[in-house]
Amino acid sequence: MAENEPLSPKPLVLRVEISAEQASSLAPLLGARSEAVSEADSEDVVDARILELRRWESDLDQREAELAFSLLGARSEAVSEAVSEEVVEPRVLELRRRESDLDEREAKFEADVQFREDRIERWRTELDELEQTLDRRERDLVSYVDQLQGVMSNSADAWWSRPAGGDGGVPH
Repeated sequence: MAENEPLSPKPLVLRVEISAEQASSLAPLLGARSEAVSEADSEDVVDARILELRRWESDLDQREAELAFSLLGARSEAVSEAVSEEVVEPRVLELRRRESDLDEREAKFEADVQFREDRIERWRTELDELEQTLDRRERDLVSYVDQLQGVMSNSADAWWSRPAGGDGGVPH
């Protein structure tokens, strides 16, 4: 690394896109209420969360600007002094270690999100299958009730049509 080359911080940007549909499933992880949320409520929750994240991002941008300003002041003093490799090397190693830790955490997070999305998709498939089974059973039940009502109405008519007295039309 050259002595006159300035140390510029490289911002780390991690963006996660969450659809409104997925927001309700992630709500318990984000500290939101765990009961089922209607679409209107989930949109309100998502909008509130977006505003909160924008405020947080604004605060982080302001903090970054403050740190950059203080770093420029410190850098101008440091430029006048000679920076030795003994001072820089441990810091570079620490930053690389932290970067790899962050990469590992990001990979774990992405794997966890993928796992949860897969599980939700499996649940949706199972739910669709169960709904189809329920619909089929409801149709079968309605058909069976219709058959029973037909048999009952026919047998009621037959009972009233029998002649009074005698064997009631029953052969011996």
